[in-house]
Formats: sequence, structure tokens, C-alpha cells
Amino acid sequence: MKIGLVASQPLSESMGTSSTIMGFGSALADLGQEIHILAPGQETRVVKHNLTLHGYDGFGVSLLYKESRRLYNSPLLARRTVLRPKIIRSVIARFGVTISKWLQNLRLDIVEGEQEIAARASLDEAKKVGLPCISHFHNLWYQECLELGLLRSNDPELRSLEELTWGIIEESDAVITPTEFMREFLMSRSGKSSSEIIHVPRGTTARLKAEIPPRTHNRLVYAGTLAMTQGFHLLFQAIRVSAGDHEYVLCGKGEDEKKIRNMARDLGLNIKFCWFDNKNEYFEFLSKCSVGVIPWAKTPSRQLGFPMKLLDYMSVGLPVICSQIGSWTSLVESHKIGVLCPSNPGHWASSIDALLGDSDKTRLMGTRALLLSRGEFSWARCAKRLLETYQELS
Repeated sequence: MKIGLVASQPLSESMGTSSTIMGFGSALADLGQEIHILAPGQETRVVKHNLTLHGYDGFGVSLLYKESRRLYNSPLLARRTVLRPKIIRSVIARFGVTISKWLQNLRLDIVEGEQEIAARASLDEAKKVGLPCISHFHNLWYQECLELGLLRSNDPELRSLEELTWGIIEESDAVITPTEFMREFLMSRSGKSSSEIIHVPRGTTARLKAEIPPRTHNRLVYAGTLAMTQGFHLLFQAIRVSAGDHEYVLCGKGEDEKKIRNMARDLGLNIKFCWFDNKNEYFEFLSKCSVGVIPWAKTPSRQLGFPMKLLDYMSVGLPVICSQIGSWTSLVESHKIGVLCPSNPGHWASSIDALLGDSDKTRLMGTRALLLSRGEFSWARCAKRLLETYQELS
């Protein structure tokens, strides 16, 4: 099959989005499918056999994404600019022109739009040529805007985003979700069947080829986007009351890095910050840590989405400590690859001290995680599920 994946944001701007799109694309190519990825701000190149990345200037959609991140600090400005319905419709229409030319040149069998902007633009253009179109949600934009305080329940901008989302769901040949929680949420509100809204887990690639080596560092790591919404207040308060002599590292980048550094300094915490542009160096560093953390709060968007950092931890055999928020966290408990905590500093501190103080337990949990990354959560296994959906529609 010739499959097109359409992204509306630069792949370099989001670790999770990039890992998801490139991970599925690469695994589908390995399964013998011809994969074409359209993404703004990228260099057009053949990534490997059967996988081509098509770049375009994408000024409109790239600007919408970058400016939205900056303007999220000012709800009033965001509502007047990047969240204004007229501007969003204009960006989708311009993006559609690019997608239309791309579809004409490639003659695909099926196209998949990633997240709302790309999904809407892909749907509009696919309809014109009678092409099956799948919409892949990584989260729900309107729900994120509500939780960030950018929009209120009675704002017309929120209603417009909701209409955008539910219109995409209604018109798509199929909808892909990252969690079973999102699948059930969308089904309960849309009337769509289980064959039309499908949960396809994200995958990973095992980075360790042999057994987990003995850990030489008592090192706890957070890996991913440095944003205040990631739960650093809870994590830092837990570190303050932790009784152990541990090393703490935040490995990531993001728009709130300065705020997070200042918070750690003001609390008197000795926290190291690092980032690796080279993925091999990044995973090499993770493999030398002891425990990974995901201190997310229990909010709808955190339950709807899925943390790719969990799969990064699993790929190097790291056990995980995460907040007990339901949804995806059940796999941590069911597979015994970590510890779930209530969202309070005392429980978190106790779990940190207990895991970092028991090397046999962390190694056992890490071994289970590594085995999952080679099997149930391998990209090959997850891509096969996605390919089945494509084949049913083509």
C-alpha cells in the first residue's frame, strides 16, 4: 500500500509527536508498505527504503503551532490570534492546497491526518479525490485549551474547536486513539462504533540488546518536555521531603525551562538539567539512570493522551514512578513495571526512596519493561494493528 501521513507541526518541535509519526512510519515501511510523510519545515529526503519525508515551507501551520506555544502565556492574545476560528479556518484552507498537490503527485491508497489541523485539511482534500482518510488524535485540542485556562466553557472559540473536533470524527473513515480511555470517551459522545474508533498503542524500540547491566548511579530522571503542566511542582515537593541521597536529572527542553530552573533553585534543590539532540546519546544516558518518573496530574487531557516518555523508559529497562490517574497508568500496574502513587509529595517521596533503595526490585521491574518493548509494545506489533485498519478501508 501507498500510505500518506500528514503532520501540521514541525517534527522537531514535539518529542512525542515526532516519535509517534516517525515510529509508525518506519515500522510500516519495514512491513513492506510505501510510506510518505508530509511535514512542515523538513528537508525532503528518503529516510530509508519505503519511507520518504516530504518537507514544505508550511509557514502558516508552523507559525500557528509556534505562536500558539508562545501565546499560551496570554489567554487574551491567544483567543484573538491562534485560537480565533477565522484564522484556524484560513490555515486549514492553505494547508489543504499543499495537501492537494501532494496527493495528486503521489496517488496514495490512503491518507492519515495527525491531530486536528492536519486531520481536517486531509479530510477535505481526500474527499475530493475519493481517497479513504483516517484521523489520528494524539490528544484533544479543545480539552487542552480548557485545562490551560486559555478558553472558558462559554467562549465561542471553545465551541469552534469542539465543532472542529467532532466534525472530524463524524466524517473520518476511521479514528485512531492513543489510549483506550480516549476511544471510550469519543465513542460515548459521537455514536461511532468500535470498528470506526480504534485504539492503536504507541510502540518503541528496545535499546538494550542484552540484559540490564547493574546500575552504577542512584539516579532518578524525568525525560521530555519542560513545561509547567508536566507536574514539576509535585515532583519537586517530593524531592524536598525524600530521605535518600539521590541524583535528580531533568532531561528535556521546552518553553518553561527557565521557570522550572528557577523553581528548583528557589526550593534549594540540586537538580541537573541536560538535553541531547542526538537520539543515541539520549538513550545511552537514560540507560545509565535508575528510575524514570511521570508526575502528571489527574486531568482529562492527561488521561486521554499517552506519554511517549514511558516507552522511552521501557526501551532501556527503566522502572517508572507515575501518578495514579487511571487510563494508561493501568499498564504500569498490570505489567508490574513500576509504582503508581497518589498525587501527594509524601507518597511520591516514599516511592522514590523505596525504589532507589532496592536495586533488585528495580532490576526486576526494568527487565519486565524491556521485554515489553521487544514484544507487546514493539513498533512492529503496534504498526501491524494500524496496517490492519488501513487494509480494511482500502
